[in-house]
Amino acid sequence: MPAWRLDLEYDGTGFHGWARQPGLRTVQAEVEAALSTVVRETIRLRVAGRTDAGVHAWGQVASFDTSPAVAAAIEPRRLLLSLNALLPEDVAVTAVTPAPAGFNARAARSRTYRYRVWHGVPCPVRER
Repeated sequence: MPAWRLDLEYDGTGFHGWARQPGLRTVQAEVEAALSTVVRETIRLRVAGRTDAGVHAWGQVASFDTSPAVAAAIEPRRLLLSLNALLPEDVAVTAVTPAPAGFNARAARSRTYRYRVWHGVPCPVRER
């Protein structure tokens, strides 16, 4: 099956984490729903790293497979624009690229995490 790579970012404030959970708003559910709508087949994402509730991500990598017929019809730039038109404003896809067969974002060789903890006077500009 042809593989695809998505690069995305999101403000996790309004999410119950990355992973799909019944009855809860999650990043995975939002992105899979948008992808499935655009390509007209059920899509299941694999992600380099899951985030917890309220955690933001920048440079998140996800992958998915499609049928050969769908892959032949995908134009990466058009898919990027279509996804961003369907996704809520707190999620953005920054790149869509074809990936080598068998590509799995979960099998990343390394991951980098940056934790920012504000311990000063609350500042509305830095709340997010």
